Amino acid sequence: KEKSQFTRMLVVADGDVARNEVSPDGRKFTELGWDPVMRRQLYGNREFLINSMNYLMGDESLINVRSRSIRLRKLDSERIVSERGLWQTANIALPVILTLLFGLLQWTWRRRKYARK
Repeated sequence: KEKSQFTRMLVVADGDVARNEVSPDGRKFTELGWDPVMRRQLYGNREFLINSMNYLMGDESLINVRSRSIRLRKLDSERIVSERGLWQTANIALPVILTLLFGLLQWTWRRRKYARK
């Protein structure tokens, strides 16, 4: 064939993505996504597997229904321009001043503690 049919493929590099914990006697299974150490439900792997199955079956509309909406909050462009210098100075000068201040305090403290009498 010169051209194949439309296909979908999913490649996952971790084999434990769909692993459930099993009791030593083999009778009890934990729910997918349950973390026995933290004793809480983790939803990442389960939702990933559900979304991947919907993708492989061609149901992208179901993925969009379940996905969370992220709302971007725009910054005020006038305020950005007017306060740019203040924030640049604060982000550059403040860490340097704090480092020098803490160094001076430590130097003074050590000088008083280990001064010869």
